[in-house]
Formats: sequence, C-alpha cells, structure tokens
Amino acid sequence: MLELGHSPYEIAEVEGVTPWSVYRWKKMYEDEGKDGLSSKPHPGPTTILPKERFPALADLLQQGPQAHGFKTDRWTLDRIRVVIDQEFGVSVSTA
Repeated sequence: MLELGHSPYEIAEVEGVTPWSVYRWKKMYEDEGKDGLSSKPHPGPTTILPKERFPALADLLQQGPQAHGFKTDRWTLDRIRVVIDQEFGVSVSTA
C-alpha cells in the first residue's frame, strides 16, 4: 500500500493499527525484505504444572476455596492459579 502511494495513516486506519506500526513494518521491510515482515513468535513462560501433580491439585480443589483462605466458596480461574502457585510453586496464567 505504501508503494501504491497510501500514507501510513491511511494504511493504519484500514488495517486497524497505529501509524507507528506501519512505520515499523516499513523499516523492517527496508532492512530485511519480505522476511522482515514474517511473524516472529515471542515465547512466553513455559512453566506448566506437571500432569503427575494433577491428582494432588484435584484433592486441593475438592477442599473448596475457603479451605485455601478465600472468603467465598466459589472457584475462579484466578483462585485456582493462586492455589497452584502457593502449593506447587508453579506460576501459570489463567489463559
């Protein structure tokens, strides 16, 4: 679109991004060609609870949230995440 004469602001509006992204893409293209525009995965945390620990987690969850210091007796993903972190020392995301 830049080669066709469209401004970064026009491209940003069409693509639903900021003009800054368009300028960044332009620079990547100028520096590396089409390869510069390829998706590059950004690895996040790889820590997961080992499957061998699932039975122990199930036992903890059966005790209910209040047994783990929560005020109400309702599990949420965030509460489960907290229990996993506290009991197993493993940091997981709610995703």
